[in-house]
Amino acid sequence: MSQRFLLIIVSVGIVAAFAECNAQDFWQLTDGVSGTGLYSMAIDNHGHYYAGMADNLYRSTDNGNTWIKLSYTVNGGNRFPYEIEFLAIDSSGNIYAVVDSLIEHPYPYGETVDLSLYGSTDEGKSWVSRTQQWWTAGVGCIMIDKNQNIYVGRGDGLYESTNNGMNWISLTSQPIMSSFISRSGEIYAGTVGGYSTGTIIKSTDGGNNWHLIDSGYTSGGVFCFTENSRGDIFAGTYNGAYRTTNEGNEWQKLDLNDAIYSIVVDAHDYLYAGTYDGVLRSTNNGQTWDSLNSGLSARDNEILGIDSAGYLFAVAWDNGIFPAWNLPLRSSKFLPPSPQHCLCDKIILTHLTQVQIFHSRFRVPDLHH
Repeated sequence: MSQRFLLIIVSVGIVAAFAECNAQDFWQLTDGVSGTGLYSMAIDNHGHYYAGMADNLYRSTDNGNTWIKLSYTVNGGNRFPYEIEFLAIDSSGNIYAVVDSLIEHPYPYGETVDLSLYGSTDEGKSWVSRTQQWWTAGVGCIMIDKNQNIYVGRGDGLYESTNNGMNWISLTSQPIMSSFISRSGEIYAGTVGGYSTGTIIKSTDGGNNWHLIDSGYTSGGVFCFTENSRGDIFAGTYNGAYRTTNEGNEWQKLDLNDAIYSIVVDAHDYLYAGTYDGVLRSTNNGQTWDSLNSGLSARDNEILGIDSAGYLFAVAWDNGIFPAWNLPLRSSKFLPPSPQHCLCDKIILTHLTQVQIFHSRFRVPDLHH
């Protein structure tokens, strides 16, 4: 697998003056996590952050300023077989981890590894296997709905578990890179045939039936979805971002041509997009965008999220983790506090190295004035 540098974004910081916001960098270094193979982050209802780095698990209880390395056991005494690829937390505080085994397989969309799901009910101290056999088709995303049902998008379809991951039902056989449940309960999924090809499908009956909703959509694979307070849904894709104001009946291309790996919206309905050239913000529903890269030493942003306290996070390739500004919560790619949203990643996995953590100096609401 290729070697690349990783950077993750977590936000903290308190300042009130708008002029002072302009005078200092957006991002700032934090303490506690360094090493290789950091792929995943999640936030629980108490505002505690979890990060999986290789087979190590870290937790922060102070908004990402400092981190501790957790001691844990798997199935009574072992550690995870290799790297933690995804973390997700339901509304009861149960933590789920998708872990790979280092056993590689060729796949139509690229190299994959054997993957399995583990669960913890005690804040990550002990874990048990939740799947009876390895998943060999690769995982694109994981999400948890308000009823604590788990959905996993894989290279061989979208799967649902209603019993904490012990059993799984196939909802569709199409390869799924990303998935999302709207506030009205509709499931949106991004199919993939490689990053440059793919489309959007939707189910209005819990995944029993699916409909192609690609009118106006001309880009490739969908990396991520989010929704604003008006019910507009946004899709970040291989070639820019799209918006639908009528539940997917028609998509409009926004004025972005970069690959959009992640997209979230705050309580002001301001949009934040993670691209290969940094973080972008739109204050007018995606019509125009400005960059939020001051102090961001790595620009290829893979994951953005907003926690329940309103902190913006991002994962980026290079050499650090950056926490960003304090934002009012509307939706998040992390799970919870918005369990209908998906922490998305690639079906084709890449090895990451050299991680540091940064946070923002200021609160974002100061920038909204």
